Amino acid sequence: MIQFKVNRAKTINALLFLISEAQERGQAPSQYDLLKAIFLADRAHLNQYGRPVTFDRYVAMKHGPVPSFAYDVLKPGFDWRKVGKNQAPWISAAGHKKHLFSPGQERPDLRKLSGTDRRCLSDALGTVLSLTFGQIRKLTHDDRAYLAAWKDEEGAKAFPINIEHLLDDPSDDAVDDLRYFAEMSG
Repeated sequence: MIQFKVNRAKTINALLFLISEAQERGQAPSQYDLLKAIFLADRAHLNQYGRPVTFDRYVAMKHGPVPSFAYDVLKPGFDWRKVGKNQAPWISAAGHKKHLFSPGQERPDLRKLSGTDRRCLSDALGTVLSLTFGQIRKLTHDDRAYLAAWKDEEGAKAFPINIEHLLDDPSDDAVDDLRYFAEMSG
């Protein structure tokens, strides 16, 4: 199974970018919106440019594929000292049945995100914000990577996703490139 080592700084900046971009669009994204946008952006970038945006590790959970590190940092009790910060770089507020996010004092460091990263993140956010919860759930639950990983077993809540399954065309060369990136990130 091919797995990456998450680029923590890039993931946090990707989340900051998505939160700021959503605010510019007049929206406050939920945790679900942000996680699905990261997934769609990583998947699109991997297929268009040969690498994901965040290098996060994905798991299949009840509500779809989830980038593990991004999921953790969006939780209210995350220990920010683990990543060299005193507090979350965004504001999280309880909304109706979900937490909504808005920009805090910190802005995304755009030097950490390439132009293609930002384009894929922006496109993914547009997709997520234009769909209902059910439509997003269907889109991500129908994804080949999710279907290959998910097991409907009692007790287990998450199953590792093989990043190779995110490839639209899993040719030998593409898989070799993924293995190289996994070795470099690990």
